[in-house]
Amino acid sequence: MNIEIFEKKDQNTTQWSGGTTTELYITPQDRRYADRDFSLRISSATVEIEKSIFTKLPNYDRFLMILENNIKLQHKDKLGEILQPFAVDAFDGADDTISWGCCKDFNVMLRKNSGLTVNLQAYVQLPKKIMLAEKEHFFYSVGGTFILQTNLEKIKVGKETLIHIRKAVEPITIYSNEESTTVIHVEITPPIKDVS
Repeated sequence: MNIEIFEKKDQNTTQWSGGTTTELYITPQDRRYADRDFSLRISSATVEIEKSIFTKLPNYDRFLMILENNIKLQHKDKLGEILQPFAVDAFDGADDTISWGCCKDFNVMLRKNSGLTVNLQAYVQLPKKIMLAEKEHFFYSVGGTFILQTNLEKIKVGKETLIHIRKAVEPITIYSNEESTTVIHVEITPPIKDVS
């Protein structure tokens, strides 16, 4: 099992036209969001203006989860929908996308045609036992700290910290003594190998 921890003090927060964005993870690690040449990016952002136009990212699929408040989100000419906390919206980064309302959100951007799939979910009720099964996993703490327990160790994960686990096959358990803790889980599944 390979574990990386990205604490709040190590994360880079920048301004955008409607608030702030904090980059939690980017790969390859020598890439920059502004150059649009990354494979995967995970971030958290604040939307501090009532109406926001999303940056177009035509080479990426996007996965958005609201962490605080509600927003109305509209893609292209489709009817807008209200996103409540921990609901997920998956959409094409090339779409014209507009939001109404202020919020804090969690974003996953995945390069199109990578063969990877993303599963994004929130664990509001803890403890949670998870089988890792050779996938790539990210866990992010919202509102408090949690403990990630493997067969060999217990790792305390602080508020707004991202933990990245690769090459793991054993189960883990996530638990917290704080009622306010929610854990965001990003599961990246590689393409199915052709064994023929």
